[in-house]
Amino acid sequence: MKQSLVKVEAPPHGTQVLADDHAHFVSAEELDASWRIFTPALHELQQRRATPHPYPFGSRGPAAADELARRYGMSKFGGGLTPYVQPFSQ
Repeated sequence: MKQSLVKVEAPPHGTQVLADDHAHFVSAEELDASWRIFTPALHELQQRRATPHPYPFGSRGPAAADELARRYGMSKFGGGLTPYVQPFSQ
């Protein structure tokens, strides 16, 4: 059975989505700062030829993330599917 994210219906044609609510967007300054922060990290990952750790859809993430958290005296919380990632059957 193939799983995917929940389907969401698009608003009717012509509807102004988030017209006056800019809380869901970043400013130009925030975008520039993000690129300044993440570009060197992305270059480092590319140089190291880092590969992502696979993990099952809807899970809390890869087991390596739990080990990384433990190494620094932390732990991940929760379990199972997060409320906004619910699978559906096709």
